Amino acid sequence: MNVLAKPSVAWGYGAFFLCGATCAHFDELGATHFGLVSDWIAAIMLIIGGVVSGRDWLRGRQYQIVGWAFVVSLLLHSFLGNLEDLINHAPDAGGSNGLVALPLVPYLVIVGMLCAIAIGGLWTPQMTTFVWMEATDDSDNRERGSRDGARLWRRQRGAVRGLVSRRARILVRDVR
Repeated sequence: MNVLAKPSVAWGYGAFFLCGATCAHFDELGATHFGLVSDWIAAIMLIIGGVVSGRDWLRGRQYQIVGWAFVVSLLLHSFLGNLEDLINHAPDAGGSNGLVALPLVPYLVIVGMLCAIAIGGLWTPQMTTFVWMEATDDSDNRERGSRDGARLWRRQRGAVRGLVSRRARILVRDVR
């Protein structure tokens, strides 16, 4: 599940959400002036959060969380509104009428899956610390003249290794 905490997933999902929301509600572009503004702002916030957290995880993580929270709120509102239309058998409920027209049930399933992914994306950055940073380059820290992040990560990695080896010794002792 740590895959959803990666910054590249955040900006990729944000770009997908931007394109998906625009295509699904393309017919609203001319009818209302501000119909898609909240969707666009949420997608841009998620893209910005992914970019900033990709540069500096400690400072950018909160921006990524804000972007995910905004997207979750929009998708959850859409899912619950469409579910209400489905339950009440609303005559004008049609799912999506934009560039890609979908009936209500497949549209509801797609929005539900996107909402579940976004909830996972909101949850995992809050639970992830420095685990995925092993693959990142230390050049940003060298450019700023600060290696504190790399040192802290090395200390945490050493503590985890020590904990694992202690638990392994306890298990071996208990088996004997």
